[in-house]
Amino acid sequence: MIITNDLDQSLNKYSSNTHYDTCLELCKCWFDLLSNIQDVEELKTLLQEHTFVGTVLLNESSNQAIKYDQNMLIFNAIVKHTSHRVCLLPEQSSEIFERYSLPMAPTSSLGTCKDYDELCDTLYVNYCDVSVSTIELKNEGYNIILVKRKDEVVGDRVLSISKTESIQFQLIKEMQESLRSFFVKFNEKE
Repeated sequence: MIITNDLDQSLNKYSSNTHYDTCLELCKCWFDLLSNIQDVEELKTLLQEHTFVGTVLLNESSNQAIKYDQNMLIFNAIVKHTSHRVCLLPEQSSEIFERYSLPMAPTSSLGTCKDYDELCDTLYVNYCDVSVSTIELKNEGYNIILVKRKDEVVGDRVLSISKTESIQFQLIKEMQESLRSFFVKFNEKE
């Protein structure tokens, strides 16, 4: 991604591209966040060895099923480049996001499961809760981070990150994609 100032006209050829517009809005969100950070140099050092994982929420995007009040970035995980682990533990990521006052997805524990059956039951209950909820109550859904605690060999570690979406949100996304495909085919015929 190339960031330029408003006087630079060299990128005007991309101005009608939706992906370019989305990337531009993402950059504006990021620079707004950076403008409020006290120690940007420390953050730069951290980002040389880590990647922040998150979602961009845009209020004017044709690529998103939900329109938001304002453009923003919401972070939910941090990946260390040289690690074999999926990502940092949720509490480690939260501590870093809080240190830099970066917005993060809300987190809550679903509890500790003693065995695989209990894990499946917990995930199923969570899925039922989220899948039947409305967009107004749960937005798009939840991120689920599975953490193995008290492993004697390697310590606590994240096993996986996934997303549970409400059925209402999934339907809106499918309708949006179907309509987009229809209009592309319709425009090709003309």
